[in-house]
Amino acid sequence: DYEYECTEGLERLNVHVLDLDSLQWQDWGAPEYGLAPTTRRNYGMAATGDSVFVFGGSDQSHDDLNDLLELNLAEQSWVEHRRLDASHEWPEARSAPSFAAMDGTLYLYSGRCGASFCSDLFSFDTLRGEWTNLG
Repeated sequence: DYEYECTEGLERLNVHVLDLDSLQWQDWGAPEYGLAPTTRRNYGMAATGDSVFVFGGSDQSHDDLNDLLELNLAEQSWVEHRRLDASHEWPEARSAPSFAAMDGTLYLYSGRCGASFCSDLFSFDTLRGEWTNLG
């Protein structure tokens, strides 16, 4: 079992892995493959299966983000999930959301959307790659 965290580097997020058996941290650095997230703070992060997902946060200019990136741990590569078209649900940009995973589904709740707080709840089906607004 492992715990994961991403820390801000100069240009990319570095990945640190905690082995829960030995309680030792490993610095994976920045994975070399795929599009790594830009440096950010106050992002949501959740893990399910062999993947860690990063949603939103705010960039160095303090602009809120609404991107969803997946780090495949087996391949140590990043994949960006994109909105298919305007007819598909997608959460608005936000920082400091609550973000959790259960049974292959991600849940995104609230966060700061600009100058106010969001009060919405979204789920993301990791198999279909689609968001659903739950209210």
